[in-house]
Amino acid sequence: MELTILLALSSALVYGVSNVFAKLSLGHLHPVAVAALFTLTNLVVAAPIGFTTVPLEAYRWEGVVSFVLMGFVGYAGLRLVFAVGIQLLGVSRYAPIAGIYPVFTTLGAVAFLGEDPGGGVWAGTGVIAAGVLYMAMEESDGTWSRKHLVLPATQALLRTIGALLRKVGLTYMNTPMLAIAIGGVSGLACLAVYLWIYRKDDAIWKFSVKGLGMGLMLGLSNTLAQYLYTVALSAGRVSLVIPLSSTAPLFAVLFTWLFLHDAEVIGRRTVVGGAAVVAGTVLITLRWGVQ
Repeated sequence: MELTILLALSSALVYGVSNVFAKLSLGHLHPVAVAALFTLTNLVVAAPIGFTTVPLEAYRWEGVVSFVLMGFVGYAGLRLVFAVGIQLLGVSRYAPIAGIYPVFTTLGAVAFLGEDPGGGVWAGTGVIAAGVLYMAMEESDGTWSRKHLVLPATQALLRTIGALLRKVGLTYMNTPMLAIAIGGVSGLACLAVYLWIYRKDDAIWKFSVKGLGMGLMLGLSNTLAQYLYTVALSAGRVSLVIPLSSTAPLFAVLFTWLFLHDAEVIGRRTVVGGAAVVAGTVLITLRWGVQ
């Protein structure tokens, strides 16, 4: 259990780092190009390991289908929304709202996977959700629009579906790197169709060396975060892993303040909401009410 908690929190920290690289890459690349680039990086890193280390007899069609659907939802769909949202809202506004998804995921784990999270997880999830919402409820300063807040809310829903699909797939095929690889194939295929449809949009094809470098770092950090997250899910309950990994917005805001402080202002709501996220994490790790 302690290892699962450590893995989940480690994935949150690395996801926070990847948010900073996303912001940096979006200053030089189109959102669709960013989504495609870091999905391709996931695939390049995970495929050689996942496809060569798992024997064919270990494949189960239920697991493969779950991972393919996860790729459509959690790779292609979510990453397009993520890239556009980060560009329009910035990390410090986008990440906290997107971090509300553990509420939906915990409910889904209870309804569809039959999990019993215990009082500590319910309480901690609620406190984390309240914290990220409080961070997000600031007034617009004119540099962003409230209508764009639908983007992180959409990501929260997509990530919930993706997390449940990932957990279902892992119950049939406990192969974390293969899960990332299969998801990468289906996600990249979906993004390739999108690129072909909008192939005449010159903005998508404008690249820079710095943008490619930041996109590559985004892909590598995201791959590591996904691996930690997937291993945690394979070893623990969705209702435990997801709330802990959802502390990523706290790390994202912290790293944004450290490295992008000239580009984004961190206000009182962010500090107070961040404290609530930490408190919720403590409640979860205490495992109150877990049999």
